[in-house]
Amino acid sequence: FKVIVNNAFADYKGKMKGWEFTIITCTDSETGRISEVIFNFAGFTPYATIPVSIYREIETKLIGLKFTLTPLAKTLNYVYQWWAIEPK
Repeated sequence: FKVIVNNAFADYKGKMKGWEFTIITCTDSETGRISEVIFNFAGFTPYATIPVSIYREIETKLIGLKFTLTPLAKTLNYVYQWWAIEPK
């Protein structure tokens, strides 16, 4: 995740210093693949000025990544995960 985010924000690194945003992923419990990506950040942060194409780039690289799920996770409809990340 960090590599994907850092590469996508390569041109904006200085602008993001000291600011985190949250990535929430929804993993399908049958396939183990990420099926949905949600970005969460406040409107007053520098993330609000980043072009949507950057977020789309991150989303397309994350969707389809596959996890090996535990037996408990396989009993759920979806597995949600979140990460607070600051591009470096």
